[in-house]
Amino acid sequence: MTVFGQLVIGAPGAGKSTYCEGMRQYLSALGRDVAVVNLDPANDEPPYEAAVDLRDLVELSTVMSEFGLGPNGGLVYCLEYLEANLDWLEQKLAALGPTTYVVFDFPGQLELFTHCKSIQSIAQSLADHIGRLRASSSMMFEGGWGPDHPHGPWGRLWWLRGVGGGGWGLWGTRPSVF
Repeated sequence: MTVFGQLVIGAPGAGKSTYCEGMRQYLSALGRDVAVVNLDPANDEPPYEAAVDLRDLVELSTVMSEFGLGPNGGLVYCLEYLEANLDWLEQKLAALGPTTYVVFDFPGQLELFTHCKSIQSIAQSLADHIGRLRASSSMMFEGGWGPDHPHGPWGRLWWLRGVGGGGWGLWGTRPSVF
């Protein structure tokens, strides 16, 4: 089965979830089957109804209190937990139907891309176990990060290096197919 969709990534607060809801509305208006997958366990009030929600598998607040972790440590744990339980995600995605365009809403913390490989592993598994994921990536940046902002161009390059470079990147070894 080939799954078509897009991975929505970017800095926290940059509008990833708002974009996902806008894309869902747009594709629905065109008559396409579309589903949004929330892979951000810290996104407790997304503006869309998630067809698949990581919070149904693992709760960030529970992880933080049970293991004494902070927000970033809790996020790392949640994504590692998903990585260890990918069969859950595969079953949920298989139930969406073969023609459903899937929009994946990823968390925005750069550390998840630079300090652990869970997101890369999850993306690779989508290709290896579900079939073939044919996806584009949409990267969101805060509107205030313009050329005059101190973090403007350099902040964007730093973020791009975190998800796309640094030796491994999000895309793994197969740039055209996850």
